[in-house]
Amino acid sequence: DLVDAFKFEVLNDKDYRIVVTKMLDEVPAFQRSDGGFAYWKNTEETWPYLSAFTMYTLVQAERQGYAIDNNVKERGFSYLRDVLNGKVRFGMYSEAAWSCTRALCLYTLAISGKPEFGYMEKLYNERAGIGLFAKAYLLKALNAAKGNRTMIEELVRDLMNNAKVAPTSAHFEERDAADWYWIWHSNARTTALILQALVETQPENSLIPKVVRWLIDRQKNGCWRTTQENWYIVDALATYFKAYEKDEPNFTAEVRVAGGEFMKELFKGRSLAQSFKQMPLSDLQRGAEYPMDFLKQGPGRLYYTVRMNYYPTGQTKAKEEGISVVKTVDRLVPASDSVASISAGAVSKVTLTISTNQARNFIVVDDPVPAGLEIINTSFQTSGANLPEQEQNQSEWWTWNPFRHREMYDDRALFFADYLPAGSYTLTYLVRATSYGTFEAPATRAEGMYEPEIFGQTSSRLIRVQ
Repeated sequence: DLVDAFKFEVLNDKDYRIVVTKMLDEVPAFQRSDGGFAYWKNTEETWPYLSAFTMYTLVQAERQGYAIDNNVKERGFSYLRDVLNGKVRFGMYSEAAWSCTRALCLYTLAISGKPEFGYMEKLYNERAGIGLFAKAYLLKALNAAKGNRTMIEELVRDLMNNAKVAPTSAHFEERDAADWYWIWHSNARTTALILQALVETQPENSLIPKVVRWLIDRQKNGCWRTTQENWYIVDALATYFKAYEKDEPNFTAEVRVAGGEFMKELFKGRSLAQSFKQMPLSDLQRGAEYPMDFLKQGPGRLYYTVRMNYYPTGQTKAKEEGISVVKTVDRLVPASDSVASISAGAVSKVTLTISTNQARNFIVVDDPVPAGLEIINTSFQTSGANLPEQEQNQSEWWTWNPFRHREMYDDRALFFADYLPAGSYTLTYLVRATSYGTFEAPATRAEGMYEPEIFGQTSSRLIRVQ
């Protein structure tokens, strides 16, 4: 089919050009009488978004020096204008899918030297009801055609207001993309397109490196989830590379802390090697200020990250830094009676509620168990036949909860989520009071395994077993 016609493996430049040329020669077989394109050679129905994406691909190929049949191009451009003026009808597209299609048409025509400023303004005036993907393409179209600067600045502002920002990364999510499967939607693809638009229109935007970091982190086994994600992300990263990595690194980087040299490294040539150094908090004087300076001498771009990891001593307070954690310990009878004291031998249910306002990756929940209690492993037959039922919620947690793995130890319970969508999630397990006395219940903490700056914790407290 036409989408597969653009999938290929690059072996070397010569083979690359031969393969692409052969695939481009196949394109006319998919074009229909209205100028649009079909998924299959033996079908007549043309698809608007597929047609816009195909024309975009052909224009990009021609800009890279490939020969494109002029008749194919002109008929395709005519189809794109028919989409813009409403002559093309397609009942399966939602209004959001149509806005994305029109935005891609506008960008394709703009980079072809055939801008449609009237339709750009029309879509701009509808921007309150269109998705981020459509806004990014409209922004790119206006910029490529040297259009209205006020529109460009307003679209940039709108996109920035929708950024999901974490300490070391940033990305974008469509608010309602449930029916966008017709246009091959993914938030990674939307993020890549917005990255490219920001590089083209706001090259000094401080969010750009964070977006690059987020996209790189989405890569698994050398690629991204779909062919569309691979296409858009590689294209966006190539745009970033051309803008910021023109000079091959050959520089000395120095970090100074409070005016004194902390570390100094030479970076020469392109490499993924990193240099790092740690400083224990015990080396720092309480209450003192330690300004940090980063110095670079020589050509090339310096990337750096500063992180501070700590664990407070003594009584801790509840904190929310991207994740909210709530913990309750309840007697099984009555089930809703939250307790600060527990009778020796009694069984209680521990309930952890984890909330986040945006999607997170690789989250661990660490719940320390006070010394006077022990976790009941309900998978053991000796734990009691009725306890597993009392531990579970009405919906068995493993069928829907993103915390797919848990580990139970003598001193703590650990829960792991590879991907945590925005929302609120409940984790439960059982404990038995085993020893008399008053015991410290340390704070329960949820944090990003690779982004420890994102965390949430409960306050510490005392629990009495009597």
